Amino acid sequence: VFWVTETGAGEKLEEKMALRPTSETAFYQMFSIWIRSYKDLPFKTYQRAQVFRYETKATKPFIRSREFYWIETHNAFDSRENALKQAKEDMETTKEFLWDQLAIPFIFFERPQWDKFPGAEFTFAADTLMPDGKIIQLPSTHIISQKFTKAFNVKFTNEKGEEEYC
Repeated sequence: VFWVTETGAGEKLEEKMALRPTSETAFYQMFSIWIRSYKDLPFKTYQRAQVFRYETKATKPFIRSREFYWIETHNAFDSRENALKQAKEDMETTKEFLWDQLAIPFIFFERPQWDKFPGAEFTFAADTLMPDGKIIQLPSTHIISQKFTKAFNVKFTNEKGEEEYC
């Protein structure tokens, strides 16, 4: 999170503002209100927004900067199996768009622990080779498991009347 404490002119703000790097905290807080029953699942959301990263070495004009346009979905499922199915569907959608529509060659990799989304159990990302020989990451999909649903108490009542985490 970037904390903004003063204006560009150097004046102190009365209240600090946050620029978020991603949206899990906003979405999962709302999921805890919106999701109550297995009938609410799967629950799928989508947004487009600007996000910020504190990256100094990996920035590249027009490709990756500190602020960039972000398209993301946040979903909740009744089972790990259904979450994994969604990740596979995400990868197929990526293929249909990048290869079938744009003819951009890419390959999906499971990211190592040090390179995955910090809240994820697994991250799968599409990479492509740039003309200068460097690799650029394209869309990614994550299996977050119950890390955020437990942190934000996102539960549903299953068909047996028992409470479970999404």
